[in-house]
Amino acid sequence: MSDQSPSLTKLREIVEKRRKYQSETTPGSDIAVDKEGRIIIIEVGPDGRPLTSRPVSKVPAETFAADYYRVSNERSFVNSKMPSNTYRVDEDGIEGWMYEINTGDPYYESYTMFLYYNSGYYYVKLVDPPYAGKYSVTSCHLFNDGTLCLSSNTHGGYASMEQAYAKSVLWAKGFSEFRRSGIFPF
Repeated sequence: MSDQSPSLTKLREIVEKRRKYQSETTPGSDIAVDKEGRIIIIEVGPDGRPLTSRPVSKVPAETFAADYYRVSNERSFVNSKMPSNTYRVDEDGIEGWMYEINTGDPYYESYTMFLYYNSGYYYVKLVDPPYAGKYSVTSCHLFNDGTLCLSSNTHGGYASMEQAYAKSVLWAKGFSEFRRSGIFPF
């Protein structure tokens, strides 16, 4: 067995095969790490055991994190149910979806929102206009940091991206009315 590290192309090929079959016991090439911390390619028998006498740790077949599937599902939702101006933000530790909506009749106000996932829930922040901290949270459902208070059970978030998005649009309509009447209508 060579001490040369396998190519990224070969590693991707193996990872894709493992994702396709979703099994730890699929015979054939697999990825492992040896005692010195080097990535190696090994052969696996039908029982899922490495066919090598060399001590290795087989790399699990599952993906690195559920985020891969969550972001993929989010992208599908964005493409089918969110405004066409929605785009993904992923920089400097900030990840989520930026979008702009308009409240329609009677005020036709535009709001830029940022929908993001944190600790099992989706939250929405008001990006523009900059109204955060200007009103009482209890009167308009807007926390001082700009996060919308969309739900009372989860500090303003929802387990579903769809629920958070839909409620943010209703919030914008209600907030436009609140700014004029002093009463949040919903």
